[in-house]
Amino acid sequence: MTTHQLLPAAFHGGAFWESLDPTYRAPSPHVVAADVLDAWFPPAPELMAEFSEALPTLIRTSPPTYAAGMESVIAEQKDLATESVLAGPGSSSLIHLLLRHLLNRDGTLAVLEPTYSEYRFVAENLLGARVTEFILDPDSGFALDLNAWSDWVHRVKPQVAVLVRPNNPTGSGSDVTAILSRMPKDCTVILDEAYLDYMGLQSGDALAGRNQNVVVIKSLSKGFGLSGLRSAYAVMHPDLARKLRPKLPPWWVSGPAQWFGCRVWDHLSYYRQRVRETDTMRAELEGELFRLPGTLRASCANWVLWEHAAECSTPELLTALRHRHIYVRDASATGPSLSPRTLRIAVRPPHEQQLLLAALRDVCLGNS
Repeated sequence: MTTHQLLPAAFHGGAFWESLDPTYRAPSPHVVAADVLDAWFPPAPELMAEFSEALPTLIRTSPPTYAAGMESVIAEQKDLATESVLAGPGSSSLIHLLLRHLLNRDGTLAVLEPTYSEYRFVAENLLGARVTEFILDPDSGFALDLNAWSDWVHRVKPQVAVLVRPNNPTGSGSDVTAILSRMPKDCTVILDEAYLDYMGLQSGDALAGRNQNVVVIKSLSKGFGLSGLRSAYAVMHPDLARKLRPKLPPWWVSGPAQWFGCRVWDHLSYYRQRVRETDTMRAELEGELFRLPGTLRASCANWVLWEHAAECSTPELLTALRHRHIYVRDASATGPSLSPRTLRIAVRPPHEQQLLLAALRDVCLGNS
């Protein structure tokens, strides 16, 4: 079933829904959804057993109005003041909330290029603000020179500067803690740490809790397998949180999302093991891609960035894969520094990864 998009939106993955019924009624084929960066693993089994028992009550019962319990649990886990944590229904909702508050029509948003497209979309299309880009060089492996970036921020004087760490889709990830003290005081730095669980980098959340101009956004989707629940949080100075809380509608974080937001922390050993497995699976994906015509551009977290050299075009390659219900991301839409042949491929469960690689071999080597 095909859905029609009525309103403009940021470019995202999720094309695999073309093979599925969005009404959830019709039988669906098995798809390989490697065009989104959802976790390949399920939530912790013990957690799922407890959730199944609690689900009837969670569904029929109104949740805490403003997710105060979830915020207090996260604050305790991160050694933060509770008033510095703001829960939300996914990181995208928090991005919209923050940019609408921090950025105005006369302001400038500073982003990396390429990077996650939601920030540019909100600034340009919803707020009418200016967006300026710090270009990452493909020839350097998209390495981020933080000193050069800091100097650039001082020159362009944005209201808001965004660093996705590690950056999606280029994978560049740096320890920003030493550089944040150099940021202009009238510029708010948003650190998007959606994939930080996979990298072992130090979070900026402690800095965000103490500083007026640093905010951390953290999704629970990528590292905890909760994409469908939409559960996330932001960390910021209590003064900023106090300004934002009155803007929140009641019950904007669902009961099931709050339940998981409180409980996942009891099972961190399970998720850390899945991260280690992800590293191994990503390395195996890299090894197989090296056998195909193309160039590996980046490898990070739970994805690889690969520039194919198949004789067919990217649209032809994507169409051939979709005929098999296999989906990968055309990453070139993320930014002009990426070749039209650049694909972002998510790590998937082993059997799905084998189906994907077999299809790529057939298409790229002319066997289909």
